[in-house]
Amino acid sequence: MKILLIQPPLSGNLESITESVVEPLGLAYIAGVLEEEGYSVKILDCHAEGIDELEYLGNAIYRRGISEEKIKEYLYRLKPDIVGISCMFSAYAYDSLRVAELVKECLPDTLIVLGGVGCSANSEYLLKHSCADVAVIGEGEITFLEIVKNLEKKYPIKNILGTAIKLNGKIIKNISRPLIEDLDILPFPARHLLPMEKYFEIQKRGKGTYKYYLRNPLSHIITSRGCPFNCSFCAVSTIWGRSYRIRSPEQVILEIEDLVRNYKIKELAFWDDNISLDKERFIKLCHLLKKEKLNLTWQTPNGIAFWNLDPPLLKLMKESGYYRATFAIESGSSQTLAKYVDKPIDFKKAKELIRVCNRLGIWTYGVFIIGFPDEKLSQIKETAYLIRSLGFDFVAIFIAQPYVGTRLFNVFQEMGLISDFNYPQGSSMVYSKFNTLYFIPKQLWKIQQKIYLHFLFYKILTFFKISSLLYLYKKINNWEKFRYFLRLVGNIIGQRWFGHRV
Repeated sequence: MKILLIQPPLSGNLESITESVVEPLGLAYIAGVLEEEGYSVKILDCHAEGIDELEYLGNAIYRRGISEEKIKEYLYRLKPDIVGISCMFSAYAYDSLRVAELVKECLPDTLIVLGGVGCSANSEYLLKHSCADVAVIGEGEITFLEIVKNLEKKYPIKNILGTAIKLNGKIIKNISRPLIEDLDILPFPARHLLPMEKYFEIQKRGKGTYKYYLRNPLSHIITSRGCPFNCSFCAVSTIWGRSYRIRSPEQVILEIEDLVRNYKIKELAFWDDNISLDKERFIKLCHLLKKEKLNLTWQTPNGIAFWNLDPPLLKLMKESGYYRATFAIESGSSQTLAKYVDKPIDFKKAKELIRVCNRLGIWTYGVFIIGFPDEKLSQIKETAYLIRSLGFDFVAIFIAQPYVGTRLFNVFQEMGLISDFNYPQGSSMVYSKFNTLYFIPKQLWKIQQKIYLHFLFYKILTFFKISSLLYLYKKINNWEKFRYFLRLVGNIIGQRWFGHRV
């Protein structure tokens, strides 16, 4: 029984198919479980393997990743019995379905399984409009293993929990599979099946999000699953529900030691949705990171539950290697927060914590969203003001995207702004293709650029304050940190201003 798991090439505008490449940990976890059961499995990361291959598809749409011919060559050479294809986001569903077509064209008898957040959110539609045979809904490890075992033993697969299946043109959706209660029972992701050296090579280029990382090589790691909140723009609940499950700090440290030993990792990106939600566990993890003296830097790119932080904890985080804090504030409008953001955002607390980060020498990064379906200019201006007033070192301003499976998608539908599930190819949080009640996409993009410019001018005006210089010194007080600072400045200078993306 030969199994192939595929991360598809990505298509869209140039901004939405960034050169930042992250290990597909979802596929690697599934592969780890399969290997533990004795199965032969391979992973093909088309995006990473073909990061330098850029094909123009027309209508300002590009595809980055290995060519279709190379995918076909790989399929003919391996001849897998089962192919699992990742579909993580609605915006990239076309890419997943196109790979499914290639598999069916090359190997008509091979079972094609779709999975991932985008698939869980829209399984019946994707099966109906593709040549895939099965969709995994929710957590994939145990479900995919059962599909493999049933296929091997020639048992029926139509009643497997956590799946939707296409039989004789009809879609059968089975009941959900219970979530894995003890995450420590899972093996580590099968990174040995991934092109790790390729990821490290991409990181060294310092493009995309890797412009803002201190060290390389780095690896991404997940220490918990799920989020108890229900923000309108997030589809995480479609795969993990609203539960919150944790891995023990001891097991996380074992994985980190494995990364250092096998891949010489120097930095970690904790990819959790809420790593600090269980404060006691998080404190223990920080203590272990400090105690083991692994000489690692780390950060939390997806954000951190800052309402659980305090000065002593931030000090511990700093001592254990933390250097950049991401605060997902989302909006400066209390009206927008009340309607679309389901988490305890406290502007005053955020500002106090940012000051603490400055005193400790931790860089701060704020994440905001504009362009909610009924958001007015006055509400966006509140966000712009907050961005300037909180004191962040950097900010990201995204445009709201109604991904299928999110509450925001339903709101866009109710307001007549989306007609069906056909997500416009190339729409992204940078260059949206969705109208709102008050703006067309081009207007939102211009507002986004204006907010960036105002933030940059404000940072320049406040840069020479004594307090700003003192805080900066704490962030650049050795050669490694100073080089990082120079790189950050170079990134800003290298961007285009006045009507172009900054």
